[in-house]
Parts: sequence; C-alpha cells; structure tokens
Amino acid sequence: MGKEIFKYILLFALFLFVGALGVFGFKFVNQKLSVEQLKSPLALTQFSLETAPSLSLRGKLTTVFGDVGWESRTATEPAKLTAPRLLQQGEQITTGDNGKATIDFPNLFSAVVYAKTKLDILQTLPAHIVLGQESGTVEYLQASGNSISIRTHGLLANIQNGNAIVTVSKTLPLITIVVKKGTVTVAYNDAQQISQLQSIDAGNELFFYTNTRKTIIKPVRL
Repeated sequence: MGKEIFKYILLFALFLFVGALGVFGFKFVNQKLSVEQLKSPLALTQFSLETAPSLSLRGKLTTVFGDVGWESRTATEPAKLTAPRLLQQGEQITTGDNGKATIDFPNLFSAVVYAKTKLDILQTLPAHIVLGQESGTVEYLQASGNSISIRTHGLLANIQNGNAIVTVSKTLPLITIVVKKGTVTVAYNDAQQISQLQSIDAGNELFFYTNTRKTIIKPVRL
C-alpha cells in the first residue's frame, strides 16, 4: 500500500515538472519572438500628400481664360492661374465670373469648365475616373471606352461613350444634364431614401430637383 502511494506521488511530481517546463519554454520562445519583432524595422507606406498615387493618371489644364484658380493637394485655398499646368488626382479647379478653362486627360476625357464653377479631380485611376462638381457648368467629353463619373449634390452621373453638359445651380435646388452623345446613367436616393437608377439617351435633358429628389426628362434641341 505504501509503495502504491509513493508511486502516485512520484507520477504527480513528474507531471507537475513537465507542465512547468512547458510553460517556461512557451514564455521563453514567445519573449524571444517579441524581441526579434522589436528589432526588425517597420514597413513604411509610400504615401505623399503632395504627389498623387503612382497608379493615378496625370492630365493638363490646357487653356486658361479670365479668373481661374487651382488648388493643390496640400493647399487650403486656390491660387490664381495665368498659364496651363499639369493636373493630378486630389486637386481642384475653380473659375470666377469671367473664367473659363479646358482640362485634358489624354485618351480618357476632356472637359470645358465654364464661369462660376468648382470642379474636384477626385480619382484618376485608369479603370475609372471620378470628378466632383460642386457648382457651375462643365461639358464633359469622354475619349475612351472607359466611363467617367460625376458626383454632385445627391446625384451620381456616369457618362458612357459620350458627351454631356452638367450644370449645378447656385441659386436653385436644381441639377441639369444635357446628353449630347452616348448615354448617361444617374443614381440617387428619392424622398423615401430608396435608390433609383435612370438612363438618359442623347438628345434629352435631365432635371434633378435636390429638394424633392424628383427627376424629369425632356427632349432638347442640340
């Protein structure tokens, strides 16, 4: 009987020793890994406020007339322009009462920015171009098979294989889109916050009322 008790005590002590050894080993390896991680340098992200991502495409402000402003990626207000310059993702173009400018992204799209307009170059990735039009009138001409999207107040317009004039009124709750060529598809939420999609073909004009979230499409003479 005494031998059997001694045997159980010996087995218990052995299990306790093995368990303690395992815990110690785990802590040692884990601590060593943590030290090695601290020693290794952190990966640096290639991000620049001044320069757009390398995959984004560059364009050019080709013509400048009258009061035209350009706001860089790091600026807080536009600087007056008197000559053409390069454009990149994240910049903004503004025109005053007598201003007018032409933008060209070769093989993608071009745009005529008319007076009293604010236009943001939001995204210029090859797969998709996104512009933000806060106010005024811009005529867009798509130059490739890719589509371009225009974000306005509560309305997203996608121009496919075409030419369209978008006007965002400063005095009325109204956005109009005249489709001169191709097709424009618009997306918006109606007054009940239900998503809506509409297509406007060439020769038609869309009226989007931002206060009621309603649309009207009428034929237009081009």
